[in-house]
Amino acid sequence: MCDGEPNEYEREDFENLGCYALNGLGDPAKDSQRGRDRAQAFPNRCNSPSGDDVKAGDMSFHPTCFEIFKRASIYRYGFVHIEALMSWGHVRGEPQFQLPEHSAVKRARQRLWLHHAGDEFLAANPCFVPGLQDIFDSVQNTCSSDDISSDVASPNSTDIFSKLPQEIKLDILLQLDSWDIANLRLSSRTFRHLPQSLFYHLTQRELPWLYEAWTSAPLSFFVMTTAAEQRRLGKPLDKVRFQLAGRRKWGGGSEEEAADIARLAAEEVELAERQRQSYRFTPVKMLDRGRTNWTRLRGELSRRWGELPGLRNRRRIWNNCQEIMEITDKYRLLY
Repeated sequence: MCDGEPNEYEREDFENLGCYALNGLGDPAKDSQRGRDRAQAFPNRCNSPSGDDVKAGDMSFHPTCFEIFKRASIYRYGFVHIEALMSWGHVRGEPQFQLPEHSAVKRARQRLWLHHAGDEFLAANPCFVPGLQDIFDSVQNTCSSDDISSDVASPNSTDIFSKLPQEIKLDILLQLDSWDIANLRLSSRTFRHLPQSLFYHLTQRELPWLYEAWTSAPLSFFVMTTAAEQRRLGKPLDKVRFQLAGRRKWGGGSEEEAADIARLAAEEVELAERQRQSYRFTPVKMLDRGRTNWTRLRGELSRRWGELPGLRNRRRIWNNCQEIMEITDKYRLLY
């Protein structure tokens, strides 16, 4: 995160609205003069002349973690609240602002890394989860009725819920969580068969980290590339720009030099376009509310949870993002 000005075609929506911008992917490089590592960012979106962009006021994070934060922020505030993240980032070292750590993270936080069986999900990509799309595909076009239907009750039934209108029954259900609804179904035959719309709302409320259920916001190009790839794309462009600046500043104005400048300018345009083409967002297909069997989806996720380490990691990161926003709101860090 930096406070510079990326090119217009590179910017995400929040970068056009606030005072913060994403710089690039961190790539520690050995400083040949000082003999130590120097943090650099590729692509150099904040246009630092040296590319030595990681300064004291900046904040670093994993690209995939930031994608989860963006969606957690939209879910909570309705927009990507970068100020909340940065405000917490400036004070995160103080005890009252530190996040509670997942037990797997605590086990991994050792001076010497030790592998703990079962904690592999910490390294799983939370945005691209193998097997998840297969589950989504398997629960399409399998919906049942969207009405609350019950088993036939006797005329003398003492079940008071059987006498209520559908709208009131649904209002009651929407106030309950899954556990309470399960108990209610055991106590009243009226709620034996429940509508898909209820499970859609339960999915949004209880599994908000399954963002495919409620948003189609695309994934940033940062999650589809690496610092090494961006360095490879940017190095020839930087070289050409350096040569072009030198020719324009120190050239004598001969026809040969003018032709050389024209050649370098054309090469700059070609390389810049190639780099621009790499800035592509990855679409996220939102689940169709009417065609998805939300009951079955929740069941499949539960049954195959052990096969989805990326989704497990996404939930962990999502909970951390919620903690960040809770701290920001509780301590009014923005005010």
